[in-house]
Amino acid sequence: MKAVIKQDFLRRRSGVLISSLVLFLLNAFVIIMTLIANKSKPGMMGEVVTQLETSGSVHISATGIWAFLEFVTPVVVMIDTLGVFFWSLEQGASNIGKDLKSDVGYLYKMVPRSGWNLLGGKLILGLAEFLFYAVQSFIYLLILEKVSSGSSSGIFVFTWNDEVTAASMRGFFPALTLVAAVVTQFILGATLVGFASITGTAFFKNRRFRGPFVAIGIFALAILIGRVNVLFFTKIGIEDITQRTIWLGLMIELMFSAIFYVLSCILWEKKVSV
Repeated sequence: MKAVIKQDFLRRRSGVLISSLVLFLLNAFVIIMTLIANKSKPGMMGEVVTQLETSGSVHISATGIWAFLEFVTPVVVMIDTLGVFFWSLEQGASNIGKDLKSDVGYLYKMVPRSGWNLLGGKLILGLAEFLFYAVQSFIYLLILEKVSSGSSSGIFVFTWNDEVTAASMRGFFPALTLVAAVVTQFILGATLVGFASITGTAFFKNRRFRGPFVAIGIFALAILIGRVNVLFFTKIGIEDITQRTIWLGLMIELMFSAIFYVLSCILWEKKVSV
């Protein structure tokens, strides 16, 4: 497993560094533009306030830099959250399906490594790659929240406005639950995508039919897991959901991940030929 992790790390490191640089440049640009906008003169690059004579109400509209940030900032926030997650799944070392479409798949079948070591090593490295991106994104979001806290534009969707919600997120255990939920979702996504890809490779030799089958399989399995979670939390009751029940839900998802991993390893050993 160590050899698999080392080999994939050497193969992926340049791409990871480039992606990290792009992530840094996007966030640095928005942070710098926000600092400039905060220091700009009202009416030029800030907010324009107009008094409506008929109703006597005040209308506030964003112009200049604020209008630009109103469009760009949510996009960057989406990249820092969902973008990082799905990019890691699609490009990361945990995506065995991506490698099966290239010559790397032939090399994997030729090396004297079991499917358990191969898929396990790729999953560990994929998770490490995702966490590497996630830590950077978390830092960038904290900085964005800090530099935008004094503005009145209201365009920063990640700023806590609800004091009750903000209070509920404070403390070590809620933070640990949030981190565990993010990590669990990635492991589940990686094992699900890997299982669907390996199943498609094992049973569909024609690559034209393999892609649609894998896509359908991923959606079907995601719907199945979603329905199981809905049934679980419905029986408990929304009003009775606590930190402990959330951890039970995460354990269910980890159980699905373990099933996908075991089945993937068995199929890799018995059925896959690339």
